[in-house]
Amino acid sequence: MLSNTCCYFRPVSGRFVAYSVFLLVLASSSVWAGQGVREINQLCVASGCFDGDDPGFPVEIVNPGSYQLTSNLDVRDESSPEDVTAIIIVDGSIELDLNGHSILGPVICPGSPAVCSITGGTGNGIETLSGSISQIDNGIVRGMGDTGVNCQGFCSVENLDLSQNGNRGLNAISNNNNAVHIRSISNGGNGINFRGLIENSHAQSNGGIGIVVAGESILKYSTALANGSTGVQCFRCSLFFNTINNNAGIGVQYFFPSTAGSNSISANLGGSTSGAAPFVTAPNRCGSVSC
Repeated sequence: MLSNTCCYFRPVSGRFVAYSVFLLVLASSSVWAGQGVREINQLCVASGCFDGDDPGFPVEIVNPGSYQLTSNLDVRDESSPEDVTAIIIVDGSIELDLNGHSILGPVICPGSPAVCSITGGTGNGIETLSGSISQIDNGIVRGMGDTGVNCQGFCSVENLDLSQNGNRGLNAISNNNNAVHIRSISNGGNGINFRGLIENSHAQSNGGIGIVVAGESILKYSTALANGSTGVQCFRCSLFFNTINNNAGIGVQYFFPSTAGSNSISANLGGSTSGAAPFVTAPNRCGSVSC
């Protein structure tokens, strides 16, 4: 279930900034408990899986509650499948459990860094619109034309494998979101674009930047390896206990005052760091030296 609050703090220019998220979720939890779990599967797509969902892709979630995949969803047989979105979360407070299943599109992205077979597609695996509060977890999104998971609302995402999508693995920069155990590998563009708290996550062999950390956000215990551009772009963010190695560009680009401590940054072709020097809470290692 969604947690009621998640708060964290970090110093910026001599002060502390606090984030509080999911404050509205407590009010919605009784709705979920009373309605049971709605199923989503390939068979029901043709006729509409539940009230408010028109036949065909995308599956439209318009009512609050809990939803669960009971089979893979595959858009590859659709007309112009690179432009097809599998699931749209329109509004309300939603739990979406992929239940170990996959959402599959037509794109393949071999190589390291990845080069995709299809570019310019507009289809997403899961898209959330701006009025939604969503928890999405436990599955795979692979081969979509644009982005694996594209969050315009508030998202808490966990245990997702996002790979070989034509553009981004995870895009969630509209709100202060939460992410844990995200694997974003071999996508055509950036691996992860994120605002909020992201931890224990991994971006590797993506065609663009490994991880973009938007302003007033935290990235910790995560890795950015062998991406086609910068390892991590940090916009007034905090970086703690991360490993950023073997990227084709700069290891870490800092934009505006940021905070960093106990990171390992090495063997990046564009150098270790650039931009405004961060406030260092504990030594970072750039190759064999402290930085």
